[in-house]
Amino acid sequence: MGVGYQGLQFALLAKRRRVNFARTITLGRQNHYLDVGTLRSMFERFRVPLNAAEEADILQTPYSESLFKKLGAVAVDSVDASNYEGASLIHDFNQPVDPSLHQRYTCVIDYGSLEHIFNFPVAIKNVTDLMEVGGHFLSMTTANNFMGHGFYQFSPELFFSYLSANGYVDIGVYLVPFRIFPYFFRVTDPRELGGRVELVNSEPILIAVIAKKKKHVPQMVVPLQSDYSQQFWQGRDVNRRVQAPPTDPKLTTAISDLKARVASLANWSESISPHLTNGFENSLQYQLIDPAKDS
Repeated sequence: MGVGYQGLQFALLAKRRRVNFARTITLGRQNHYLDVGTLRSMFERFRVPLNAAEEADILQTPYSESLFKKLGAVAVDSVDASNYEGASLIHDFNQPVDPSLHQRYTCVIDYGSLEHIFNFPVAIKNVTDLMEVGGHFLSMTTANNFMGHGFYQFSPELFFSYLSANGYVDIGVYLVPFRIFPYFFRVTDPRELGGRVELVNSEPILIAVIAKKKKHVPQMVVPLQSDYSQQFWQGRDVNRRVQAPPTDPKLTTAISDLKARVASLANWSESISPHLTNGFENSLQYQLIDPAKDS
């Protein structure tokens, strides 16, 4: 768990969104994987001033507290089931947090912990309980091609459905290649799309989430997957067929050829066509954004 190139981009995007980092808590004590060059170029790209003393302060330890303080934190706590990295609070997130911690923080950050916690419903409820009304949840966790990394890989539907049902607004969900790549793919809410947002691709993909807590919901509302509750159960199962219609063999060949040609386009240099990056060609589901310019 920790803040690398993509995590830094996402934190600076959150600052652009006026996230209040004043009282921050991180799930696990967050390492950082940053160097002077990455810090300077990223802060410059986001037009956030950074002087030499601040650089040195951020880089003097392997942990990220000084980075979050640069972004506005006055105090940074961390919670972990073990004290092996010196977390300030020792608590197993598989269990509910003590009520004395409820609504204490302006920002709760998960940069790679939730996928390792087996009791996810309790863990995400803890996130909500820790956060004050008006605070923000930031998460960057695993989506595609991380099998074996933790217990879970997550989908946009999970966060859109849970967060909207449990007092959150201004929910932004992004899919992010796990490498040096200066763009995010903003995901369309499946409820607005009227169908599933799926991804099949061949490289590791992170999911990044930002959401604002508008009200406190004491008891978790368990969400239903939107296409079942809004379509299938309402008799609008339009995307499924019991039997495929007959197909002209010539048409099948033509379609296969077209798919091959489209696939070849995806091999263009990303500097020319980043919107064709490895599975994100569906512009209804994914919108390419530059996080340094998005508002």
